Amino acid sequence: MPYALPVHRRCEIGAPMRSDDGFYSLTRWRNFRRAYLRRYPLCVECEREGRTEPAVDVDHIVPLRAAPALAFSDGNMQGLCHGHHSRKTRGGH
Repeated sequence: MPYALPVHRRCEIGAPMRSDDGFYSLTRWRNFRRAYLRRYPLCVECEREGRTEPAVDVDHIVPLRAAPALAFSDGNMQGLCHGHHSRKTRGGH
């Protein structure tokens, strides 16, 4: 079943909130993430660089907002170390 993104809302002080804020606190996501990291424990980017580092973040290859139907698709996921995930989400990847 595809995940429906929450409606864009504003927090109490009026700053826009990310539309995927509620997704990452879902029990279904936490369980999926834990199982994914058990199956794929290494950072794929570090492996490409010839290093072995544990993955600590499960990254949506195609961003959640762009493809909510792929929210729980293994084929749209990759395990990343925190450094690689930070670089990707900042756009430095």
